[in-house]
Amino acid sequence: MAAARSHHRSETNLDPQAQAAAPERPPGKDLTGLASYAGQVAAQRHGGVHIFEFNGCRYVVKCQRSKRGARLRACLSAALCGMLFGVFPSPGQLRTGGIHQEAQRLRAHGCAVPEVYQLTADHLLFEYCGPTVEALLGELRGAQRNDLLLAVVDDLAEFHRRGHWHGGAQLRNLTMKQGRLYRIDFEENTGVALPLPLAQAYDVLLAFNSMMDYLDGDRQFGARLLARYLHLAGSTQVVESLRRLEYWLRRIGRIERWLGTRLRRNRDLQRALMFASILDIALDGYDATAPDGISEYKR
Repeated sequence: MAAARSHHRSETNLDPQAQAAAPERPPGKDLTGLASYAGQVAAQRHGGVHIFEFNGCRYVVKCQRSKRGARLRACLSAALCGMLFGVFPSPGQLRTGGIHQEAQRLRAHGCAVPEVYQLTADHLLFEYCGPTVEALLGELRGAQRNDLLLAVVDDLAEFHRRGHWHGGAQLRNLTMKQGRLYRIDFEENTGVALPLPLAQAYDVLLAFNSMMDYLDGDRQFGARLLARYLHLAGSTQVVESLRRLEYWLRRIGRIERWLGTRLRRNRDLQRALMFASILDIALDGYDATAPDGISEYKR
C-alpha cells in the first residue's frame, strides 16, 4: 500500500519550513491511487482545506463548503458593496460558486495557480504550492518581510493589469513555491456581480487590509506599497473606486471616539482605520502627480 499521511489541518496552521520539506508534483503513475486516498481524506473531514502526503509528495484537498448562512452572507456583502462602492449587486450573484466554480477558474487562468488533479461532487484535489504568504510573513522580520510585501503588491498589480480579479486576495490565499507566488481560493463571485474596476478595488481592500498586521504600525511604508500598486496597475477606474472607499472609511474614523471602548479596540476596526489612513496618504500622493480631473470624492 502506498505510504500516505494526512495532516488534517488548515494550510495556514502548518509550519512554513515543514510545508516546504516534501516534493510538490505527483508522478503520473500515482494519480489513480492519489485520487482514491484524497477521497478518503475528504470523507473523514467535515469541510475545510487539508494538506496530506501521498508517496512522499504533498497535495491539497478542499471539501465542498456548507451552504448554511450563504444567503445572509450574500445580502450583507451586497449591502456593503452598495455603501462602499455605490453599486448594489444582486445577492444571488454574490453567493460563492463552490468548488466547481473554483476548479473552472483555476483551469482557465493563465497565471500562477495550482494544477487541478481531480474534481468530484464533494471535493477538489489540487497541487500543493507551498506555504501561505501569511505564514511566511509571520516568520520574517525587517527587510525580508518588507521585500515579500513588495512582491505581493507587484503580483497583484500585474494580475490586475492582465484583466483578472481574485475575489479572495487576502494574504492567506497567496502561497509561495520556489520563489514564485501562487493564488488560491477562487470560489468568490465578486467579478461576476461587479464591474471589473470595482472587483479589482475590492481585491485591493482585501489584500491591504490583511497586510495591516505586518506593517508594525508603519503607515508611511503602507502608503508606499499602495502608491506602488496604483502606479503599476495604472487603472484610473480602480483609483476612483478607491476614492469612494476612502470617503466612507474616513466617516467611520470620525465616529470612532463615540464608540464604546471594547468596539474601538476591535482588531478588524483598527485594521480598517489604519488602511483608511494609508489610503488617504497614497491618494494624496496620487493626486499630486496625476493630471487634474474631476472626481466626486476628491477632498
